[in-house]
Amino acid sequence: MKSRIFLFVGIILIGVGLIVFFSLNGAKMNVHGPGFQTVSAETEQLANVIIRYGVPGLLSGLGLIFLIAGFVGMGKAGNQNKMMKAALQYGTETEGTITFVDKNYTLLVNKNPIYSIVEYKYLDMNGTEHVRRIDNFSSEFVIRHNIQVGNKIKVKYLPNDPSQSVMLIQ
Repeated sequence: MKSRIFLFVGIILIGVGLIVFFSLNGAKMNVHGPGFQTVSAETEQLANVIIRYGVPGLLSGLGLIFLIAGFVGMGKAGNQNKMMKAALQYGTETEGTITFVDKNYTLLVNKNPIYSIVEYKYLDMNGTEHVRRIDNFSSEFVIRHNIQVGNKIKVKYLPNDPSQSVMLIQ
């Protein structure tokens, strides 16, 4: 969701930068020094160039940064989804234990957190303990399914990378 917001903000900033650039296309600004003194033609030309290209360039540059961050976030989310699908299809099932549950106050809607932080641990087939922390677990889901510290859950992990896992909650 965050990556889509970054993409949207990036597109808006680039659009505003283009609008400002084209609206200032034929504009000429009168520049005065202290006390309305006249300034040299070079200074006036420099000020016009800064206003005409600097402001739209800054807005478009920021938009490009947001756009790149959005695409990177979408790529990471896509990789995470592929991993979760692979774990669900080909993963090895084991039992895990919830070790931490708390509300995530980084994103609030009507002053209420919509996400919770859920952490669980599990053992792979070699007996190695792994811990996974999910920072954006639905708070509503946590409440409805009474997820608490100490609860036993089913976990599926990838045999070739046991640190990659997914919780199985009914």
